[in-house]
Amino acid sequence: MFILIGISKSYDLSIYKHKNKILNMQYDLQISNLKRLESKEEYIRKISHDINNHKIALHTLIENNEKEKALNYLKNLGVDSYKTNELYTKNKILNAILLSKKEICTLNNIDLSLDIKVPSPLEVSDFDLCIIFGNLLDNSIEATKKLKKSPYISVKAKIINSNLVLEVKNNYNGELVIKNNNIFTTKKDKLNHGFGISNIKSTVSKLNGIYEINKDSKEFSSIIMIPLEN
Repeated sequence: MFILIGISKSYDLSIYKHKNKILNMQYDLQISNLKRLESKEEYIRKISHDINNHKIALHTLIENNEKEKALNYLKNLGVDSYKTNELYTKNKILNAILLSKKEICTLNNIDLSLDIKVPSPLEVSDFDLCIIFGNLLDNSIEATKKLKKSPYISVKAKIINSNLVLEVKNNYNGELVIKNNNIFTTKKDKLNHGFGISNIKSTVSKLNGIYEINKDSKEFSSIIMIPLEN
């Protein structure tokens, strides 16, 4: 009897120690995650602070018509100017975005096809065009960079029945889940991934447009339609 009681107490103590060890591990993990999150928030605050300062500096240079100094400032930030004879659209801002993405594609051996028939001026602001085109192309480039064989991106944009219609297609590795027109990434860093798509959706929604995504086992496509008043 005493032996059985002793074994039972010893077993209970062992279970208690094991549970306590697990709780301590969970606590340490939570503290570690909290510190990592605080570190990321601090890093984001620093970047935001720097961006505001850079914006003030650039605004001042542009306001004083100091073009060369503004360009040099951008070069110091790692932003190159894209001076080329290639013209995909008369919209200068959009053309610069397309040229910059084409350069990235060339460096990564991605076949980029551009068929842009967008007039200038356009009722969609340059700011909104940057968000839509920039993020769509960034996502396509990220997906195709993972492919070892024949990566491609196709971009078409034109006016149809007073609507700006944009279609972007690219092949990919098939690791993507779509539910209710939302994309769920297979990447581990889900916290920081997906902001681009969210920004596209909110911008298109603001413009009373439609944003649809489709995929099969090899190709992913995005279609955007934005109504224009004139």
